[in-house]
Amino acid sequence: MKVIEQSREKTISAVIADRRSTPRFASTPIQEEDLRRIVVAGLESPSGYNLQPWRFVVIQTLEQRRRLRAASHDQPKVEQAPVVIVALGDPLGWQEGDLDAMIRIGAEHGYAHPSKSGEMRHVIEKYFTEHENMPMWLNRQVMIALTTICLLAIGHCEGEDKHYGGRFPSERVIFAERFGNPLPL
Repeated sequence: MKVIEQSREKTISAVIADRRSTPRFASTPIQEEDLRRIVVAGLESPSGYNLQPWRFVVIQTLEQRRRLRAASHDQPKVEQAPVVIVALGDPLGWQEGDLDAMIRIGAEHGYAHPSKSGEMRHVIEKYFTEHENMPMWLNRQVMIALTTICLLAIGHCEGEDKHYGGRFPSERVIFAERFGNPLPL
């Protein structure tokens, strides 16, 4: 008889509802497979033109975490957590191979027919060369991936999580058709 291993993963609804700020991290190492799954989740995020301009630096050594803490307004969690992921945006990636790779990979997955690659390239190059605020665009793309990961410092909580702080009622923050018109939920 085959025994089916029960998954340790929570549903997305449970993850969102249970997410809290961790007051202090234990020094317990993160399993390599868990770290891989967390980082790969960020890679699956959507991005404008599917250019995936994010880059992640996974920091695990105490020496590097200490340096990062000094550069992070001396936040103790940065040093406590056994893993810290720094998310960066690559403003030149589209010019240095990302665009070519995205067109090729997209064609391999049936996203766009190879005959459309010239047109796609022209549209994207025009968009980026004329974009008024590339840092803002890049920041938004990186934040999409980072929120998919949901964590910067990764580790096991030492002690109790912070208590649930509550959320505003939906009628305060969700509106129908125009601001101020509550959407009944």
